[in-house]
Amino acid sequence: MGTSSYTEEFRQAAVKMVLEKGMTPKQVAAELGTTDKSVRDWLKKHSNGQRAEYLRIQELEQEVRHLKKELSKSQEIVEILKKTALILGEH
Repeated sequence: MGTSSYTEEFRQAAVKMVLEKGMTPKQVAAELGTTDKSVRDWLKKHSNGQRAEYLRIQELEQEVRHLKKELSKSQEIVEILKKTALILGEH
């Protein structure tokens, strides 16, 4: 497999032409002087990057939910301890 002579900016621009302008990979390839296979590969890579980002966001949201539950439990314990300290302080 050879190295690509296209810059990352060039690839991103090609992907943007498909996603934002609604052009087909074949149209983009013809306009930019590359192959439609290359454009499809760049789209696939872009989609995988978005998928990884989406999965990371889901993971972080799950962690936030878990931490909120832990915080709620801790706050309940603190309230119980405060009430206990008041009761014990009265005797």
